[in-house]
Amino acid sequence: MIQLVVSLVLLSVCSITSHRLENYDGAKDYRNQSAIFISNRFASASSCSVDNSKKADCGYYGIQESGCLSKGCCWYAVNDGGKTPWCYYGGESLDMGYSLSGMTETSTGYSGILTLIGSGSTTYGDDIKQLKLEVFLETSDIIRVKITDAMRQRWEVPETVIPRPHATKTPELLNYKFTYTESPFTFEVTRISDGRSLFKLDNTLIFKDQYLEITTSIDEKAYTYGLGESTRLNQALASDHTYTLWAADIAALTFNQNLYGSFPYYIQMVHGTAHGAMLMNSNGMDVTLGSNKLTFKPVGGIIDLYVFRYASCG
Repeated sequence: MIQLVVSLVLLSVCSITSHRLENYDGAKDYRNQSAIFISNRFASASSCSVDNSKKADCGYYGIQESGCLSKGCCWYAVNDGGKTPWCYYGGESLDMGYSLSGMTETSTGYSGILTLIGSGSTTYGDDIKQLKLEVFLETSDIIRVKITDAMRQRWEVPETVIPRPHATKTPELLNYKFTYTESPFTFEVTRISDGRSLFKLDNTLIFKDQYLEITTSIDEKAYTYGLGESTRLNQALASDHTYTLWAADIAALTFNQNLYGSFPYYIQMVHGTAHGAMLMNSNGMDVTLGSNKLTFKPVGGIIDLYVFRYASCG
C-alpha cells in the first residue's frame, strides 16, 4: 500500500513543476493557533550568538519581536529573503530535547528509551518525560522511526484503515545508513551510494500530549513536492511558507484549498536523485518549509516516520 502510493506520487512529480500551496480559509484560526505551540525555554544573551545556517525557527508566521522574546527565544532581523528565521532557538539551549538510553538491536532494527532533558516547558501542556523509540529497517529502501509515550497508549493510524507490510528480519542489503547521537537525541538517514542526507532530525524534538514537533535539515537546492491534498496547476512547493494539513469537504475543482484528504508526505528532488518522508499521523498539523529546514507540527498522535530512498526520477 505504502509503496504503491509513493510510486504514484513519484511518477507525477517527475512530470510536473512548480507551485505554491495556499491554505483553506476555514482552517485559518486553527493554523494560527497550532503554529505557536513552541517551547518557552529562556535564552541568555550569549546563547543568541548562532550562525545563520544553524538557526532553528522558534516562532511562527507573523511573529513580532516582543512575542518572540516573551517565549524565551532569540530575535535578530536578517535581510536575506526569508532564508534565515528572525526568531530562533539559542545556541546554548542544550537543556532541550531528549537523551537516548538502552539502545539495543532487535530482529528488525533497534529500540531504546528517550528521556526528557531538563524540566521541559509547560506551555500548552507538559512535555512527556519518557518516550519509546523503535527503528524498523523495513526494506532495502525504507526505514521507519516510531516514537511514542513509553507509559501510555496514544492514538495512531489503525492498520485496519491503512494496512502496512512489516519486516520480519533486517534486509540483507541496505541502500541507506542510520546514525544517531544519544544526548541530545538526533538521528540521520543517509543514502549510501552518494552520502546525501535523506532525513536529519535535529535536537528540537518536542513531544506533548497535544503538540509534537520534529525538524529535518534539507538541501537548499532541493525541489519539494507533496503535502496535500489540494488541486494545483503546479506542484513544487514554495519555501518560507507554512502549509496546514486540515481535511475539508471541498470539491477538487476548487484550486489551492484543502480538499478531502490529508497527506503528510513529501518528495524531494536533489541533483537528479529523489527521496521522501511520510509522517503517519492523522491529526491536523502545520508543516513549515524553509530554505534549509522542514518541520512537522501535529497536534496529537505519535511520531511514526517513514523515510524513502529512491535512486532517480526517470
